[in-house]
Amino acid sequence: MISGLTGSTPIFQQIKLAGLYLHIPFCRKACHYCDFHFSTNSSALLSMVEALGRELVLRRDELSSDTIETIYFGGGTPSLLEANHLGFLLNIISKNFKVSRLVEISIECNPEDIINDELQDFKKLGINRLSIGIQTLDDKALLLMNRNHDSKTTLRALDKTLKYDFGNLNIDLMYGMPGETIEIWKENLDLINKFYIKHISCYNLTVESRTALHHFLKKGKLTIPDDQWNRQIFELNSSFFAENGYDHYEISNFAKKDFYSLHNSNYWRGEKYLGIGPSAHSYDGQNQRSWNVSNNVKYLSGIECGVRDFEMEVLSTNNRINELIMIGCRTKWGIDLSKITEIDASASEILIKQLEVENLMDSFEVNDNYLILRDDAKLFADQIASSIFFTD
Repeated sequence: MISGLTGSTPIFQQIKLAGLYLHIPFCRKACHYCDFHFSTNSSALLSMVEALGRELVLRRDELSSDTIETIYFGGGTPSLLEANHLGFLLNIISKNFKVSRLVEISIECNPEDIINDELQDFKKLGINRLSIGIQTLDDKALLLMNRNHDSKTTLRALDKTLKYDFGNLNIDLMYGMPGETIEIWKENLDLINKFYIKHISCYNLTVESRTALHHFLKKGKLTIPDDQWNRQIFELNSSFFAENGYDHYEISNFAKKDFYSLHNSNYWRGEKYLGIGPSAHSYDGQNQRSWNVSNNVKYLSGIECGVRDFEMEVLSTNNRINELIMIGCRTKWGIDLSKITEIDASASEILIKQLEVENLMDSFEVNDNYLILRDDAKLFADQIASSIFFTD
């Protein structure tokens, strides 16, 4: 089994990663809060798998000098893929890219997809990390959010992870659901010790404008907890995970030592990654981002002709610095002043002055060349970051 990186900052910063993300744009049905790109019509699933394979070959030169350290199947619902689909894609990757012997291979799963023996197939393929979208054990909230599983399905799925010894496991939990109580949330947290879960992502329910949830709230058909409630849950989470030996290594992510998500840490450290599939994003590790067309039909027709339909952005100096500020405020490693200085020799000094102007220096600890946000300021990480952004 391949485990994640340790919590040791020096070791973590010495490792250079290249990540590969594959977007599987299909779901059985639409969750009411989700604004990711997907389709509930999976009739083109086989064509999509073949197209993903073609795009991998088409873009292999983009990582020709890099070793792939992480492979991540996301979506959508990648656990809709059959074992032969996953094997087909992993075989193409192994033939066209240099892949680390210790590669982390993750797949996002819904609980209803792993109540049989799919985990055995995953292990045979070399998949060594699962991320299960549980969200909550509250069946009423699951129904309101149009999820495709209930709490019993979740418990059966987690039992399977124990049976097949999938220790490198993440679960997604979401707080701020309609009707949520402290008792309901503590029941969610009880899962963690019961099933020996090593990594947990805890997200605050976010209302996106183009979702059914937004419509229901606007029409008064639903209500959700307020910011004060969300702050209470955030603080409860922080205390619970600290008491149980988890590192709060990113604002929404908690892990035992050696079980950090390598792939997501790649994003958070500003490293290079390649995104395959409709709507997938890529980053060259320097100043260029690109993203594929968010339309399955256009994506398929383009790849069939050997053409990638995408857009690209060249980041300005300020945007590059601002990204480092944002991810630095959200992670335990902090803002890397040396990286900022590499981009602009005077930028670190300007940043320190801006922190003093905004009376924010007390919100940070200074550790060598890093500014690390203090625990009592983590809840406000995004606001603090945006208040010290560089502007043109």
